[in-house]
Amino acid sequence: MIVEAAFLVHIAEFLCDSKQAAILFEDRVAELRMKEVAANEVARQAGRQACGFYSGDAAVSSETRVVLRGVVYLVTEFVFEKDHRTAMSAQRVFDASSRSPMQDL
Repeated sequence: MIVEAAFLVHIAEFLCDSKQAAILFEDRVAELRMKEVAANEVARQAGRQACGFYSGDAAVSSETRVVLRGVVYLVTEFVFEKDHRTAMSAQRVFDASSRSPMQDL
């Protein structure tokens, strides 16, 4: 017998439909500080609405670390309980470029 168990959390935040869009969105938020504007920038670059505000109960499907241009991102994929849609978020974990060359790593 296979038993599926998932810890559900209530999500009320901006998420994206792909790993690439989530990373780009996180970069834009770091630059612009406004999530609505960042979502519009990602949409313009992707040619479609790739990020938006999600709300509902979801379970974490997977977490992966991605290294891109000296930045480590934690990318989390959520699966929403009600309609089983997926969405992703990215979080900067480490940015090597933000450190001074004189600092120890």
